[in-house]
Amino acid sequence: MLLAERIESGADLAPAVRRLLPDVVVDGCRESGGIETEYSVLRRALPDASMLVMMCAEAPRVRPELTRLAPKVGFVSTDESCDRFTEAIRRLADGGAVIGPDVALSTLKAKDNPLTVREREVLGLVLTGASTREIADRLCLRVGTVRNYLSNSIAKVGARTRVDAVRIAQDEGWI
Repeated sequence: MLLAERIESGADLAPAVRRLLPDVVVDGCRESGGIETEYSVLRRALPDASMLVMMCAEAPRVRPELTRLAPKVGFVSTDESCDRFTEAIRRLADGGAVIGPDVALSTLKAKDNPLTVREREVLGLVLTGASTREIADRLCLRVGTVRNYLSNSIAKVGARTRVDAVRIAQDEGWI
């Protein structure tokens, strides 16, 4: 049986999962940023459920460290056939690991991520348009500390500006 419900925001995920009790949650087309957070929400709401993440076909890259979430989280490209997509859902429901060939190849080609977890968090918040002050408030840091994380990130990825650093980190699948 297939239950489907469109979830508009992360805040709606836990109530929907508790109501529907799915074996597998399918997360629509996305980059790899935010997957850990959504999976944490899912795990708290329904510990036995798995999540299938559909990676955007243009850049189906998964940060290599996300593979530690297998077999509870699987990854496929949006270019997968209907049959392969259905098989991926079945395999996850049965407790198997899933990573589509396009996603696997792209992940293997990815460069090592030079950014720390905190630097990725800071760049992720830059991506939302948050100011340095807003980032500091959200992460309970001093403004100077946020500036240091931004400077380090810019240098590590070889960028000129914070916006350039975000673009490079996104292109490489690091955030």
